[in-house]
Amino acid sequence: MVSHGQIARLGMWGTILLATACGVSPSVSSGPGAPPPPPVTVVLEESAFDPPNATTVDGKPTLTIPIGTTVTWTNLDLIEHTATEYLNGFAKPDARFDLTLEPEASASYTFDEVGTYEVGCVPHPAMQMLVIVE
Repeated sequence: MVSHGQIARLGMWGTILLATACGVSPSVSSGPGAPPPPPVTVVLEESAFDPPNATTVDGKPTLTIPIGTTVTWTNLDLIEHTATEYLNGFAKPDARFDLTLEPEASASYTFDEVGTYEVGCVPHPAMQMLVIVE
């Protein structure tokens, strides 16, 4: 029999060993085949991006998410907005996403690459945010 002290010293492998010994199939939550992270919704309201649990970087609301996260932007304003990939404060010519958001509409993009993404609204250049994908 394996003692609790031995399991603690083995860390994850001790947990897998114990689970296997008890007839339980252990699951690993990262790597290929792992479920995607939960989606995130960013609200556009009063001509501003409002991500959940936002921090601020360089004066911009910032959303930090794990790779593979789908972000949905929902426009609650009465005017059209966009969620467009920016570069240095302007719409990026080869943007990976350029989502038009009519009033009360939503659109999504899945972030599959690590990095920092500038996001802005083309008709309203002062509306900007950052998405940091880890």
